[in-house]
Amino acid sequence: MKTVRHVLADGTVREYRYVRDKKLAKKRYPEDSVGAVIEAYQRSADWLSRKELTRANYKTYIRDLERFRDLPITKLTRSMLLSMRDLIAEKRGPGAATVFLRVCSVVMNFGVEREKIVFNPLAGVRKKIGGGHLLAWSEAQAVVAANVLPEPLRKVVLLARYTGMRRGDLIALRWSQYDLAGRTLRFVPSKGRAGVHRDELLLPVHPELKSELDVWLRDKCSEHVLTDRFGKAWKNGPFLSKTFANGLQKIGLPAGLNVHGLRKLSLTALAEAGCSAHQIAAVSGHTTLDMIELYTRSVNQQKLAREAFDRLENVGRKTDEAEKKIA
Repeated sequence: MKTVRHVLADGTVREYRYVRDKKLAKKRYPEDSVGAVIEAYQRSADWLSRKELTRANYKTYIRDLERFRDLPITKLTRSMLLSMRDLIAEKRGPGAATVFLRVCSVVMNFGVEREKIVFNPLAGVRKKIGGGHLLAWSEAQAVVAANVLPEPLRKVVLLARYTGMRRGDLIALRWSQYDLAGRTLRFVPSKGRAGVHRDELLLPVHPELKSELDVWLRDKCSEHVLTDRFGKAWKNGPFLSKTFANGLQKIGLPAGLNVHGLRKLSLTALAEAGCSAHQIAAVSGHTTLDMIELYTRSVNQQKLAREAFDRLENVGRKTDEAEKKIA
């Protein structure tokens, strides 16, 4: 408490006490409420151990959960959370709804550990919405976006398309990580399997991207490679995604295309070029080949199907020629 003393006209002294920390002056949530558990989680070791970008991303979805802040956490039901998920999916897309469920599950598990609730109401709920599929970018759409979008978003398209980097790695990339002479980018992936060491990746820069990077470097206004329209580093991933989606809508590209879809386009292009799963993983930073095999399997299926129908057409052509000779 902060104590302030005032001497009145008659010589008496009055004391006034204020809460020194304004955060403590805010209304506290009822004990064992959803809001109280959220506050406790954001003071926990688990929260503090997470990276700054991860915490910023979590806060976006914790704000959605805070709509139930005054409700006793024991009264928070699976049905309530799934209804909120459906609302988020309708307004912000299935990807946002998926992350909302994951963040909620983390907070609920924290509540179980601290004996605020007996079980996680989201236990057993499938966390991925819509099967986890992304709306695929075509090369033509990427070209249109790179030619028509405003410069800050155009840079996002080019860097994501030619590197296959994740959203968080894109906005964190600094010019100090660009080796102009060696034509490489160095970075440590921000995402990976828990407990698995993430090695630094060294990516050769595509010639078309290098010509762009050299121009951006000459005119740089920040230590970050990607900046918003004010020349500052992007605040966080969700803010970039929202701005990116609005930009795509304005130029008439389909709703549902996003930054992560450009990563998928980049890795699919490598698969189509005949790269092995291990070669693609060296670019993407995946520590397992499960996701990479999805790209290569899809491309190989298409290639094999084309070859099969080419053979079928050749058989049909030879049959026609044989019949003509007989006639």
